[in-house]
Amino acid sequence: MEPITDIQPMPELPPHNCRKVIENVYLALDGEMSHQDMRTFLADIRRCSHCLEHYQVEESFKHFLQQRIERKCPPQDLKDRIRSRLNGEA
Repeated sequence: MEPITDIQPMPELPPHNCRKVIENVYLALDGEMSHQDMRTFLADIRRCSHCLEHYQVEESFKHFLQQRIERKCPPQDLKDRIRSRLNGEA
């Protein structure tokens, strides 16, 4: 994702719509936007301090969660039991 400070305003942006921007925050943070849509989103979000603040709070929270979540691999015997049940063996 491009840092917000690296995005220059784009003159062809439609009128700002806070509701639409807020709806797209999670798509942007989850990397579910095309590169062009992301550039447009980031340029648009800079036009509204409320939307920018919302984005930054959500981005910080997502980063916080990513740093705190410990990924654990289930024990092999649990995986084997699940596979057996899925295959109708148990």
